[in-house]
Amino acid sequence: MASQVELARLIRTRDPILIYSMGKAGTSAMTASVKAVTGRPVVKVHAISRSGVEQRRLSSGGGRPRILWAGNHLRREFRLDPRHRWTVICGVREPIARGVSAYFYRPRPATTVRTHGDRDVDASARAVGQYVAGLAGHDWFEEELRSMTGIDVYAKPFEPGRGFATYEAGRFRVLVVRSEDLRRVGPAALAAHLGLADPVPILDRNLGEDHLAGDAYTLFKRTVRFPRPLVESAYDTRLARHFYDAAEIEGFIRRWSA
Repeated sequence: MASQVELARLIRTRDPILIYSMGKAGTSAMTASVKAVTGRPVVKVHAISRSGVEQRRLSSGGGRPRILWAGNHLRREFRLDPRHRWTVICGVREPIARGVSAYFYRPRPATTVRTHGDRDVDASARAVGQYVAGLAGHDWFEEELRSMTGIDVYAKPFEPGRGFATYEAGRFRVLVVRSEDLRRVGPAALAAHLGLADPVPILDRNLGEDHLAGDAYTLFKRTVRFPRPLVESAYDTRLARHFYDAAEIEGFIRRWSA
């Protein structure tokens, strides 16, 4: 209960920067980097909508309660305090790389993913493929960002070569940065969004390899291939086509296809 009270006080009185984003899209690095240079509190959350928070509760087995409290409390704040202006930062990442990383980052990955021997790699690839297909069936920007802030990222073109875009609607100012471009454009984009004079150094946080025994994640990424129909369907989505150009998508399809 004390943690909930602390979070409520932080949100209400200290005007935190909100890292509100799909998971495994550079959010831990952005959170640490923004904290380091601003001195302001930063709240990271992946779900604020009622359905999104419930899905995260189910997928986590009820664990990580502070994350669930944050989503529920922010939803109430959005509704109850219409005068508060929010500075929001989002990440986006190409769907299969994100799905692989998210699968490995789930609790107890060693019990479900093995990479010793071809048969185990094939079994793991099937399991990860099913998980990736499930993620591709959801659009975080529609289900979360638009539903909670009114910002429609699809209402204007996104320039893939630029790697980021800013949006504003009502009391929400939002920066979206592609995870693949975070180191290239993140320092200047974050600084401009936050009104800072100097670029924001990007700190390493939450690297997938840090959460796994040995180098299983690295080996899996290097060797895994998925059935081409699954790969093509993952990139034949509004989200993928909006944030990545045709040449990038073709490269991703070649990279991940069997």
